[in-house]
Amino acid sequence: MEEEQVAAGPGPCCPHCFSPVEETAHFCPRCGRPLTSFAATDPIQSIRTEGQLYRGAAHTTRPLVLIGMWLLSIPTLGMGFVVLLDPRGEVGAAIATSICVFALYGAILYRVTANYLRARKKLSGPG
Repeated sequence: MEEEQVAAGPGPCCPHCFSPVEETAHFCPRCGRPLTSFAATDPIQSIRTEGQLYRGAAHTTRPLVLIGMWLLSIPTLGMGFVVLLDPRGEVGAAIATSICVFALYGAILYRVTANYLRARKKLSGPG
């Protein structure tokens, strides 16, 4: 009898926020996190999935995520310097590309680091 009640339950739920979702949903309507593999493999939906991962990383307070975000950003920032210093390319395009790369990754790293330090300060308490 209990097995029948479980099978007739409300349906699937999001594994992150536990809100009910439709069976055909690829993203949770409440938290926006991906629910299916289609959300990560579809070219358009993968952009949304990657954005969700960066937003989640920006709000986390774990040191492993902080270190990972810095390690992921170092090669990209290095490529920004390579593009900027390439003597064969156009100077204007190289400067514009480098400014965009530095601004984007600088903002992400600033937010992740600030959230981590803020959470660490809260845990240590006043004083």
